[in-house]
Amino acid sequence: MSELVRNPEAAELQLEGIIERFRATPLATQEVYSTYGLEEGDRVGAEERQKQKDLFLSGEIRNPRFSYPVLERLSGQLDEEEKLVLDLMAESTELAHDPDREAAIYDLLRLHYLEIYMMKLSRELSTQELSDEERAEKVRLYNLANDEVHGKLDPEWYAGLVRPTKKIAEEVLQDETAPELIKEIAQYMVDNVGTVSEDYFTKEPIKIPKDKMEAAGQLVREVYSDILSCVPDKDEDENVSIIELAQMFEAAHAVRGTGWHTRLEAGKDNVDTRQDEKATVIGMERKLAGSLDAALLLLEENGIHVARRQGGDVSGDILLSGMGLAGNLAAEEGLASVIKEAFKGKQSEPRRQYYLVASWARGLDGRAPRDFRDVYELDWRRRVLQSYKKMGEPEEDKVNRFKNDAYKTCVRVFRGTPYDIPGMVYTKDQLYFMGNQKMWPVMEEILNLPPEEQVKAFKRLLTAKHDPTKPLDSRLVNKALARKEER
Repeated sequence: MSELVRNPEAAELQLEGIIERFRATPLATQEVYSTYGLEEGDRVGAEERQKQKDLFLSGEIRNPRFSYPVLERLSGQLDEEEKLVLDLMAESTELAHDPDREAAIYDLLRLHYLEIYMMKLSRELSTQELSDEERAEKVRLYNLANDEVHGKLDPEWYAGLVRPTKKIAEEVLQDETAPELIKEIAQYMVDNVGTVSEDYFTKEPIKIPKDKMEAAGQLVREVYSDILSCVPDKDEDENVSIIELAQMFEAAHAVRGTGWHTRLEAGKDNVDTRQDEKATVIGMERKLAGSLDAALLLLEENGIHVARRQGGDVSGDILLSGMGLAGNLAAEEGLASVIKEAFKGKQSEPRRQYYLVASWARGLDGRAPRDFRDVYELDWRRRVLQSYKKMGEPEEDKVNRFKNDAYKTCVRVFRGTPYDIPGMVYTKDQLYFMGNQKMWPVMEEILNLPPEEQVKAFKRLLTAKHDPTKPLDSRLVNKALARKEER
């Protein structure tokens, strides 16, 4: 019998050593989606992507074609990283230790291995000349890896999301007064989307009762009163400037003593919580908005992404520190969308379009898998029909905006692929919708507790980057909290 079996303390030291070596590997903090982007300041790459967009929207090409310079630069490290992670996985199986901790480290390594494998497949499919058989097999493996890392797309969830659009299309075709363009769009949807009948089993998105939504809003305001005090006080029609946005994040970091910093970045239009450098990065091209949007940004970025990282780092458990436990992203993004909906006092549609687009690409409606063009043609028409239902026939400028939005959505879902392969999509963005559906029931459970227990229960969600709906994650968090109380 090995020493590790007889000596749990030695096993824990070995496990901690594996985690430290893993986090020191070159690509441990590399997000897959970021390798599908451009290098900072890559003007030529940005111009080429804009050219591809213009050619596509004008109908001159069937599908855009992107290169992936970041992925190409990292390609030499992929084989090395894969070997390092496989070696660590093998080493982790030799531990005779707490089964929960063994399972957690193995799963962390396994999912990272699959992400490395996905990047390798992306590069091969985008740069190599392959036979039809080789290409089909690599696509199959890429989709399997996506399903394992991000979860399988569910036909019943898809049916629940697409049914409202199908219903609008059918109503339009029965309405003699509907404009001709809208009828053409409705007919296209009916002809090109699989049947979803009234008796077809679906999973409908959760609907939160008004009283629960109000209670959730009160809880969010109580938990985050300190950082919400940092939001600039503006009149309803007054925007928060980029400088004021940066000052807001700096103040919020100071209020909670995160040790993080804030910086501006030219050429970007998003606000990004950079976990690897512990920084809030604000794109200087971001579209300016008012106090409400600034508060929602702060709740998501500092209230969830920073808070859960900080909670894990001070937990005393190396498994919970850093990026936390494997597969926690759906819960993290879901919780972020839940608290923003609670703060606004109404539910939104947290990126449902990504689930629909990925489902259409994969052929979850019973039709053959689709390429970028086929999915785009469905998505912009879906947007027009939804707008028509609420506000009547949209003007040409608005239709063009829907087409632009559909293009951006399809780019996100097809990123990392050659774009012309039916059914090959990067499915990470489905986690936003699925996470929202996962985390609202968790919030409702908290709201059912006595008022004096609700804040503590909610703050437990911020203990680390974990998924509270997974028994393994909950056990590890409970043990960490118990050890912390003993100290």
